[in-house]
Amino acid sequence: NLPAFDKQVAEYKASAQHWENLTITEASLTAYRDSLMETVRNSGCQIRSLEASQPTSRIWLKKDDPLSRETPPKKAKKTPFKLEKRVLTLLVDGDMASITKLLEKIGNSEQAIFPQRVKLNSASGRGNTTSLEMTLWLFALTR
Repeated sequence: NLPAFDKQVAEYKASAQHWENLTITEASLTAYRDSLMETVRNSGCQIRSLEASQPTSRIWLKKDDPLSRETPPKKAKKTPFKLEKRVLTLLVDGDMASITKLLEKIGNSEQAIFPQRVKLNSASGRGNTTSLEMTLWLFALTR
């Protein structure tokens, strides 16, 4: 039945678009950086540095796990996609309440970002300002 097929195709397209919107591609990187800088400011923190690496890519395999440090099995089946990974390093200063607010906002994001490393240091002699250094992995699937 053609109307039911058209409905199913529309649902698949909407689902694919939803997941695509969660990834950070070359085209969406600037918008994501701008959004992250706004999140930092709204949290009450000050940006010291925000740097994104060039992407690395590899073939995306069936049942793949981009967070695994293990090499996928040689028998894993290939897909028509490539996994892109960018490393984003964020350095900010703020009081501990503002840093906590920022970490919560980043943690609640639906984007395909994963904190890889978080480091906190006192940025002042009196301890009222904290420095946060955070490394995030940003992922995208491309063809």
